[in-house]
This record gives sequence, structure tokens and C-alpha cells, in this order.
Amino acid sequence: MADNICVISDSSATARRYFELDAGLGEYFPDFLNAELDLILLISKTPSSGGQQTQFFGEGKENVDLVDPAALIAVLRSKRPRSILMIGFDRKHFDYISGELSVSAEAVYLFKCPRIGDLSALSSFSRLKCLCVFRNDTLTKLWDMSHNRDLLAVSLISAFKLDDIDALKNSPAEYFYFDSIDNSGKARPLLFDKHILDLSPHLKHYRVYAKDVRIEK
Repeated sequence: MADNICVISDSSATARRYFELDAGLGEYFPDFLNAELDLILLISKTPSSGGQQTQFFGEGKENVDLVDPAALIAVLRSKRPRSILMIGFDRKHFDYISGELSVSAEAVYLFKCPRIGDLSALSSFSRLKCLCVFRNDTLTKLWDMSHNRDLLAVSLISAFKLDDIDALKNSPAEYFYFDSIDNSGKARPLLFDKHILDLSPHLKHYRVYAKDVRIEK
């Protein structure tokens, strides 16, 4: 893993600016959109320089550091983030840090991380309450949620290749969002069995939007 990781801390950014397309999440679990992010991680091709100050999000308050993956582990151990946004991550980077994140992360946001096609690592996130994904065209199935006992919300925006949601049958989640909008802005056909939504024992609300499909509860 030669890439450096851009670490943004002390930011006033919230998840809303990335995931506001899911209006239902804002309605039922607004804290997951409105709370300030503890840490933002971005894969960077820029050589590590460290200690930079930048207006990364236009706020002028962010502390930005470029670190290698090994140094990132130390950052995670120090900060123990509860809410974390990852941008441009692939599976190898995600799996590499998941062991550290699993002990503290309550809300995980994956923004434009299409190379994370397997979310199995989330099964070990004992405190996970919310997962939000935006634009992932490799994700085909959900992960085993049976060990995520605090899980409340799963939001998948532009995850149009998802064809297996069987994991919802053993999920404590109360809210599920999915839309099949592809990268060109077109709605793709629904690939998974929508009837599984009614087999999830704790699911109170769901919204599913695909080509010729609109389901809301």
C-alpha cells in the first residue's frame, strides 16, 4: 500500500453534505447526518509532507496531515473516532484499518469508494450504529449484520449492483435505504428480492428506489 492517507481532523464538516440525498435518514435518524465527523480520511497520491494547514472543505479550520498507512494506525489509536468518513478507499486500505476502527466506530461513511466491494469487515464493528455508502458499483451483497447489535441504519445511495440483501433477515437495523442510480444518473432495474424487506424482524422503515420501483414504509 504505497498510497498516503490524507487525515482531516478538527473539521466542522458533517455527513449531511455527502449523504443528504437520503432524506429518510435525516427524518428518522438526523443525528447521523448532523453530527460533526470525528475524522475524514482520503486516499492521496501526494507524497507525505505532514502538518499541513489547508482550507480542504472551505472552512479554513481543518488540520490536514498526510501519513502512510502504518502511521494511520497510530492516529486511529489516538483519536478512537466514533464517526468517520472515508473517501476513495479501496478494500485493502479499508480492511487494513478495520481492526482499529471496530472498537470505536459508531457511524461509518464511505463516499465514492467503489473498490470496496466486500463489507465483511463490518461484522466485527461491535459499536456500529450506522453505515452510509455513496456511489459503489461493485457492492453486490450486504455483510453479516448479526453481530452488529447496535445497528440502526443502513443507507446505500447509488449502489445499483446490489443483488443480495439476505443479511437483513438477521439484522437489528431499523432503517434501510437503497437506490439504483448509476454513475450516469439513470435508474437501473432492481436486482434483489424486495420481499426480504418484510422478513427483517426489526426493520421499521425502508425506502427502495429503482427503475419502475418505488417502495416506502
